[in-house]
Amino acid sequence: MEDFPIYSNEDRVTYLAYYYERLAWHLLGIPPISPDEWLIHRGTNPFDIDCDGLDCMVEVKAMSNNDQLKLFKNQLEAQLERLVFPREHGVELIFTYNNKSKDATSKSKKKGKMYRPRLLKGESGKSWNSLSQFLAEQTVEAIVIDMVPLEMLYRQNGTCPYLRDQFHPRERVHINRTALKLLAENARASLIALGMPPEEMAGWLPPRAKRFLPRTVETEFDGRKISFKLIIITPNGFKNRLLRRLNGTVKRDRTS
Repeated sequence: MEDFPIYSNEDRVTYLAYYYERLAWHLLGIPPISPDEWLIHRGTNPFDIDCDGLDCMVEVKAMSNNDQLKLFKNQLEAQLERLVFPREHGVELIFTYNNKSKDATSKSKKKGKMYRPRLLKGESGKSWNSLSQFLAEQTVEAIVIDMVPLEMLYRQNGTCPYLRDQFHPRERVHINRTALKLLAENARASLIALGMPPEEMAGWLPPRAKRFLPRTVETEFDGRKISFKLIIITPNGFKNRLLRRLNGTVKRDRTS
């Protein structure tokens, strides 16, 4: 893909979103579209991808490992309303990239305390190529969660005010990455506690299984190698279709 300049923080965030949607297309075997075409259609549908091969709608999100999950009430409700024939199945694909320096060597000007500088602004450069290189190196995790347990979490946890955008007040769904990981780690007990009938558990977990096992995905994207942990919180059938379709090598996660 041809390089282009990225100067402002706003453009950096915009093309970070494009990078991860482009990565999702790559993993699902979907031909990419240009940045200009993507910008034209961005935000016109509650979901980012309509994937025929998985018979599924996919929403792609990206977040740093020192930020909150930006899942908003109005968007989630629009997604739930969108899941009607012929696409009755939907998932959120949430990528996480490392944005923390390993060393707490800088001081806050306001509080005078040591903190870990954020990497994105300082190390992603001012072009598409340098941003892509940074994200390829720093992508560490992806979570795929079905809209069924996601809606259950939403109904249980509710929302909270999103205060970081004073010009666009919204309600953020009160769910974070930790909650999603705990759900995966204690899947059988957690899904039943959320209200899933016990007789439906056979469609979500193998017999006697208590959790969703993580994987490690290794792939080559835009000429760069990427490796990240993958957590899949979906029914068995969809999980198997997804794993067969993924463009890359999938291994059991050795850290689990």
